[in-house]
Amino acid sequence: MIALIGKELRGLKTYAYLMVAFAVFRFAYFCWTHFPDAAPIRVNSTSDSLAIDASPLFCFFIGLWILVGEHESGTLPFLDALPVSRTRVFWSKWIAAMLLLNTSLLARYILEIALAMLSRSSVDPPIPLAWESWSWVLDATVVAYLLSVAMALSLLRRWFMLVAGVIAAGILWAESHGWHWIELLNPLDVDPAMVDGHIRLPVSAATTQAATGLVGIALAWCGFLLLGTRIQDARDRIGWWPRFAAGARRVLVPVVWIAVLILLVKMSNSNSPPSGESKAGDVFWQDDTERYEFLMRKNQWDAAKPLLYAADKVFSQVSGFFQGARSPDRILVDLDGPVSWDAAGQTGWTKVRIPLIIGMSIARMKEILGHETAHVLTHRIGGVPFYTDADSTRFFDEGMATVVEQKFFWTPDEIERMDRWAAASFARGKVPFSLLCDWQALSKSRDPHLVYPMGRSFCHALILDYGDTAPARVLAEFQQPRYGARASGEALWRDVFQQCGYSLERVEAGYDADLAAMQARENGFIATLPRLSGTLEARGDDIIIHPQFSGKAPGSIICHVPPPSGWSPDAGWRFPEADGTIHVPRNEAGQTDFRYMLGWVVDSAAQPIFEPMTVAPIPAR
Repeated sequence: MIALIGKELRGLKTYAYLMVAFAVFRFAYFCWTHFPDAAPIRVNSTSDSLAIDASPLFCFFIGLWILVGEHESGTLPFLDALPVSRTRVFWSKWIAAMLLLNTSLLARYILEIALAMLSRSSVDPPIPLAWESWSWVLDATVVAYLLSVAMALSLLRRWFMLVAGVIAAGILWAESHGWHWIELLNPLDVDPAMVDGHIRLPVSAATTQAATGLVGIALAWCGFLLLGTRIQDARDRIGWWPRFAAGARRVLVPVVWIAVLILLVKMSNSNSPPSGESKAGDVFWQDDTERYEFLMRKNQWDAAKPLLYAADKVFSQVSGFFQGARSPDRILVDLDGPVSWDAAGQTGWTKVRIPLIIGMSIARMKEILGHETAHVLTHRIGGVPFYTDADSTRFFDEGMATVVEQKFFWTPDEIERMDRWAAASFARGKVPFSLLCDWQALSKSRDPHLVYPMGRSFCHALILDYGDTAPARVLAEFQQPRYGARASGEALWRDVFQQCGYSLERVEAGYDADLAAMQARENGFIATLPRLSGTLEARGDDIIIHPQFSGKAPGSIICHVPPPSGWSPDAGWRFPEADGTIHVPRNEAGQTDFRYMLGWVVDSAAQPIFEPMTVAPIPAR
């Protein structure tokens, strides 16, 4: 086998010379246009001209020749006369081609690392060797995929143009009909991403291309076994059919390629972005899936593709949780719309805003889309009465969306961080249901964001007591007509539960028990969080808060001062100055009372853990 591989490597020397020549030209051009000692490795970037590689092109050149070349040159009968099977000859050819192509890849990565070492200064981070290693592994996977597909297509010979046209037309047709999974076959999209210091691998694309490569290599092997006189014998037995097929081929080739051109023109026209420019000058772009319409800037497309591939599956999961609920229209997802600074996404009826951050992991994208999709379906099932009475229903709205996130998208670490937030907040004072279902009252006494973890506990209790169908049934009850004075808060929920045949007191007891159990589990964590208090001082036009606590600080301190006009998610957030004090302009305080909350920001909890609201007289000047 080694002798056969050596023979095949010698047969590939022409391609080796071409690859070396291209590499020398590429490096010379790089040195001409760049400083070789200023070429650090930049993760999440392929803009460096040294990264331009001809391996995909050489994969096709070698793959389209390496098998049929034996037949075209007349050496196939000689190979059959040797005491080796065609299978061994086939695998020696494939291994030799892989060795040559991967040697080229490895040389490129070694050169990149050498230049990075030459460019590195004492303040630069370490060279990302793990990133380079995974990039080489993924590139090697793509090389195997392209080489195997090319070897399979090469055996078509005179039918190559027709089959290639059919494949191209099929891919374009699939893309034009929103089948975004077809992008998983794109060899240019198999690159790792560095997110929050961790390498994210394109598992779906790499797996799809590896599987396609296996199919290609199997077809190429079967075709090579039949190549030569065996196919000719089969054609002779068939008789008139080869002549008919040849005539049909000559007619179909131009027809298929004309269809490819038509599809290209249609896709070009349909993908024209809507009129209008964004403030950054980038045109807007729209792409649809079965359940969503995504609106983005054109330069966000590459970052948005993983979310588009996964979007309809996310909808299916969330819809199944709500017993198959559907939105009558596609959900519009604006990936460039603004949201409040403390929100990952926002929903308004059937429009969702999710600011797309370059480098955001696909797992995080799916979490946010699932959360906001849950809001859309909640509003659809509950209708206008549920949506408009936000003060009474916000806890349930956010609680159900948080339950959906936990069920389908969260890791155990994310669940633990949410549990710690809930447990530590509960330890600082219970949040009775009467307060939880009155958002305005909750905002005046506690952190209003507690509707997320506390709402989750209430929804968990509802499902535990009355089953998976209970949330959808409760929401649907809001659309039923009500008579007499309109209730709100706890009275509204008691009426809804009675109409459903549920006991609100039973679910409230389960809600309290769920939070108490979390507090017991997280007692060790809670013990690391000193209770916070503060004293006030007047200094010029500012009110100075002096935070006080005993023991070791578990994290950084944060303060929220609700503006006099009412709670706002974008206003009133303060952090300590260098001396540890918190400065609040007097004009942001009330007329007589000063309201503020102090809390800890710790990495092991999902959100800041606030003390109850402190209300104190405004200090005199």
